[in-house]
Amino acid sequence: MPLTKLAALLSAGALAIAVPAAAYSAPSPVIVEVRAAAPVTNPVQVVLDYYNAINDRDFQLAWNLGGKNLSPSYTEFVNGFATTSFDGVTIGAVDGDTVHVDLEAQHTGGPTTYYTGTYTVRDGVVVTGNLAPR
Repeated sequence: MPLTKLAALLSAGALAIAVPAAAYSAPSPVIVEVRAAAPVTNPVQVVLDYYNAINDRDFQLAWNLGGKNLSPSYTEFVNGFATTSFDGVTIGAVDGDTVHVDLEAQHTGGPTTYYTGTYTVRDGVVVTGNLAPR
């Protein structure tokens, strides 16, 4: 298969692979279709994924899941978690794209702080967040 056709299939999110029939004693080639996984758009799952990324110290993923909408720069976003050892999030009510949360932020060498608030998720990304100490 020419590379340009292969690249077109990959960019379209699908790739068909023909396997010679003799390899499987089949009368004709076997076609396998591979599709990219659909992005997560469920607001609750996006908020959970955001905090899982933070807890895993995968700040680039957390930034892509919405940190970019919550902080003026990537550096400030990452620095905001410098003393955070773990964020425990409890999901409350869900109102459409808005997820109510309670957050327990555990800090290294410091007290645990508690917050309550909401995140709004659109198209698989946190677009706004409003947290206040409780």
